[in-house]
Amino acid sequence: GPGPARLQLTLGEPSTRPGCYRTWEIGRADDPTTAHSLLSSVITPTPHVVAGLLPRGLTILAARPATGKGFLILDMAIAIAHGDDWQGLATAHGPVLYLALEDTLERLHVRLNALTDSAPRNLHLAVTWAKSDIGLAALDAWIGRHRPCLVIVDTLQKWRGGRQSTYATDYADGTAFKNLADKHALALVLIHHTKKSA
Repeated sequence: GPGPARLQLTLGEPSTRPGCYRTWEIGRADDPTTAHSLLSSVITPTPHVVAGLLPRGLTILAARPATGKGFLILDMAIAIAHGDDWQGLATAHGPVLYLALEDTLERLHVRLNALTDSAPRNLHLAVTWAKSDIGLAALDAWIGRHRPCLVIVDTLQKWRGGRQSTYATDYADGTAFKNLADKHALALVLIHHTKKSA
């Protein structure tokens, strides 16, 4: 071929810049690199949508039901759509899509009124969306048209449309969303419930 295949690897460890993660391109898919080559590579920090907190790529926000995940992520979405700091952290400025699949428009109206006096025009809200592969294709097309910097899916289980949550389905769904986030270089947050038991 024209040259060696290039891989992009992402480490889940901080770079020298706080809150960023190291990424690099090196080696062939079928040819391991050496530690020497790796350490001599130029490292590019992953851009963040919320400085030091929310990188581009896939993030899972998980907690027990009714712990305030919806308010937290909507407050963050408003700040990003406005281009304002959030909790003292700088944010990217751009469109945001919030798929509030367990909510109603009336409930979102109440939450928006509680959080802001100036709802941003580029914060897009939906309480219904197609599920699974059809939903992913629709989401991919929407992202291509609107170029958001953040997409939120609240919740992963609602997106699944009743499919059981197992390790295999978690991994498959996570991979599909990660691929979408990486393709469009955006932050994609999946809201997920943990068990109600202690």
